[in-house]
Amino acid sequence: MRAILLHNKRSGRTTPGGAYSKRLLRRLLEEAGYRVDYRSTRKPGWDEALEDSSDLIMIAGGDGTVSKVLRRLTRRDVPLAILPTGSSNNIAASLGLTGKPEAIIPKLPGAKRRRLDVGVARTARGDRAFVESAGLGLFAEFLKRVDPDEIAASGTDLLLQLASRARSRWCRIKADGVDLNGRYVLAMALNTPCVGPGVKLAPSAEPGDGKLDLLLVTPSQRGLLKVYLRGLADGAAPEFPFPLKQVRQIRMGWVVGAGHLDDRLWPNGQAARQGVMTLEVAAAPFEVLVP
Repeated sequence: MRAILLHNKRSGRTTPGGAYSKRLLRRLLEEAGYRVDYRSTRKPGWDEALEDSSDLIMIAGGDGTVSKVLRRLTRRDVPLAILPTGSSNNIAASLGLTGKPEAIIPKLPGAKRRRLDVGVARTARGDRAFVESAGLGLFAEFLKRVDPDEIAASGTDLLLQLASRARSRWCRIKADGVDLNGRYVLAMALNTPCVGPGVKLAPSAEPGDGKLDLLLVTPSQRGLLKVYLRGLADGAAPEFPFPLKQVRQIRMGWVVGAGHLDDRLWPNGQAARQGVMTLEVAAAPFEVLVP
């Protein structure tokens, strides 16, 4: 089989034994019988390979690398394989995909296919894809204070600290036609159970069900959020204290500097100060091989 390997060699470098070299990945794949077309996602032109003929597209990296590839990939006729070499690997974990590449690669021929949705944020200035989450409030404040490549290393402690003082905002929200306008510390649509440094904010989220899980935290629920985050920071498994709404479409008022898509702040300062964004799942999911 011919496989296109898209690799971020810096993924997992802050995790002991986490980083994988080009040479090692190529050897593992060739030993498993693959003909490999290698591309580094850190070099210009890597996405040109996405239109080449192949039997499988492999992504070796963390959540940022997986999201980067899926945002550029328009084809749905070729299955994907994720080799999780990042620090958090929220997307891979949401599919039940765990383990190291050397354990995953030999099992790919007999793997099942699982659906993976990609969300779309639609605004007057255009569309932007996301894989894990999109929203306003606390998580965006967290992202302002961490290096994008060091999110996993920050742990839950910083998010807990910010929960005490993160400002609440009046949000205009309509979910599947139902008005949910109100003041929120956190308003977030999730496609995967965990975000950022592995923080579980939507335990029941299914990444291939065609829906987004809407989490809304009001100022009066700030204490519940802090208790929950403290439990996670201490390594416990606290019960999730918030109801989640599974919806197909969310319209949300958007404020520059207060929002995010995945692990990136969005929109940037060049956008309108305020606007309306529609969040929904793209029409066709990807298929990911999961041993």
